[in-house]
Amino acid sequence: MRRLVALVLASTFALHTASTFALAAAAAAQGTATLSGTARSSSGELIESSTVQLRDVMTGQLVDSTTSDAAGGFTFTGLNPASYVVEVVNAQGVVIGTSAVTAVTAGATVTMSVTAATAVASATGGVSTALILTALAAAAGVAAVVVVANRGQASPSQ
Repeated sequence: MRRLVALVLASTFALHTASTFALAAAAAAQGTATLSGTARSSSGELIESSTVQLRDVMTGQLVDSTTSDAAGGFTFTGLNPASYVVEVVNAQGVVIGTSAVTAVTAGATVTMSVTAATAVASATGGVSTALILTALAAAAGVAAVVVVANRGQASPSQ
């Protein structure tokens, strides 16, 4: 009788553990998203074998990086719900194009296109980091404050 009770308890525990792991895996799969797209030049040509970066708009941090395929395609999987921008980077490591801010929700599959500003890239070496950070800050709703120092005399009598 004890063996039967032990067998039933062990079986119940094993089934409970397996179902808990299955539910956790299903919940994790539903919480992540996929973002894919195509990198193109300003003239519409596909950009192949280029670095494509994914940046979180709120933190400004790079989340992932991949290489575009022969058709300019890229995919980022397992993303947490957030707002992202995709950056296309040339061989010198300079960002030559960014996407619009894209909000990704749990379980979503988002498709987009990123256009590189090739005229800007060839004339200036790429899109400046200051421009990217300004765009990210504006997209995130962050206000910038500029302080101008007055180097004049502090005393009104002078």
